[in-house]
Amino acid sequence: EGLDGYPPTVALEALPDRLAIGDIAVTVADQPHANITSAGLRFDANGCSIGYATDFNEMTDDMRLLYDDLDVWIVDVLRRHPHPSHPHLDQALPWLADLKPRRAALTHLDQSMDYHSLREELPPGVEPGYDGLEFEVGR
Repeated sequence: EGLDGYPPTVALEALPDRLAIGDIAVTVADQPHANITSAGLRFDANGCSIGYATDFNEMTDDMRLLYDDLDVWIVDVLRRHPHPSHPHLDQALPWLADLKPRRAALTHLDQSMDYHSLREELPPGVEPGYDGLEFEVGR
């Protein structure tokens, strides 16, 4: 049985800490997401790195290691006000300043996060994400 009586739609399997998809090395870290965990992902290939962090509410030491020295970090920033299971803007901005990804996109934005207002106030290299956003990485 799944959550609240819903039938499970997939078989639960633990993700390994590391795996490869062709030439792409994938590293995984558990992320606290209220009373459950989610998977934080880092993708490395050809000297380039992308991190994907959504559905979490605090930064752990393992996550800091995972998201250090990224070319692109896609990070959950749900809204401006605190939330019990997602980062808010004032919580995420210090992480971005500390981890210093070369570029970052805020994702999982709710309807209160106006794209144009955010563009004006975010630090250089950080932008609000949107459907269809693409990054080109290469060194």
